[in-house]
Amino acid sequence: MSSQLNLDYTPLHKEPKDTSVDAFAKVKRLTLSNQVIFHLKIRGFYGATNSELVAIIGGNPNSIQPRTADLSRASVPYVQEHPDGIKRKNAYDNDEIVWVLTPAGYEHYKTLEVR
Repeated sequence: MSSQLNLDYTPLHKEPKDTSVDAFAKVKRLTLSNQVIFHLKIRGFYGATNSELVAIIGGNPNSIQPRTADLSRASVPYVQEHPDGIKRKNAYDNDEIVWVLTPAGYEHYKTLEVR
């Protein structure tokens, strides 16, 4: 079962309010690690694979995997593999780890300047 979400962050309104545009710009100014944490918070228990994070955040696919690895191996891990061991298929039909935030990741999210 492949359940990839194709999220589009383009504004829903033809003339978005300044606050919507400003909020999106703030997310783009975060470090890549903080963008990973931000988007994993949004996705909640569903989590995201590295491929899904690349699709959401954009940029070089080789820059996401090191961020999730670093965030999971830190002395206080901010992300972890899905507690149910869930994996999802990527575009090449390979299984990928689904990442979710740890309690420390949720606490770190609260410190991000995007709200």
